Amino acid sequence: MPTSSARRNANRARCRMPECGKFAQTRGLCKAHGGGSRCRDPSCQKLAQSRGLCIAHGGGRRCAFDGCSKLAQSKGFCISHGGGRRCHVADCDKFAQTRGLCKAHGGGSRCRDPQCNKLAQSRGLCIAHGGGRRCQFDGCQKLAQSKGYCISHGGGRRCTIPNCEKFSQVKAAASLTPSS
Repeated sequence: MPTSSARRNANRARCRMPECGKFAQTRGLCKAHGGGSRCRDPSCQKLAQSRGLCIAHGGGRRCAFDGCSKLAQSKGFCISHGGGRRCHVADCDKFAQTRGLCKAHGGGSRCRDPQCNKLAQSRGLCIAHGGGRRCQFDGCQKLAQSKGYCISHGGGRRCTIPNCEKFSQVKAAASLTPSS
């Protein structure tokens, strides 16, 4: 005998996009193809998660840890506070990406280049094979560092010392202050 959820899903419409078998949300489309309700913030086109808002504008469940406003994964907590699935490798408490493993133990998407075993960044490719965000400057294919640009076109972290325009060399540059 079919379960109640199986009976309910049997009558639900599927996404009208070819090759997509997901359930339609609105306008005959699944969430991946533009279905579902949008965030009620007028300048936002993201999907609403709860209370008519996307995650960036306050939708979704929040971490139950006191003072934390990150998105809850499971057990009511964000990844930093113990929510989400953990890596299956003994003594590893990192977040599991895929196949029950963290990135360090083989989880996460791998580069689709058959000779490569690096982690995919975007478009199924590692940085070396064209994955990752690219510089927004017309005609530039270098990797974007920050603000959407490569170092040559103004991206990258700058020194935090006042009036210094050099690139930051260490993460602790903020602790280096000019002596008085």
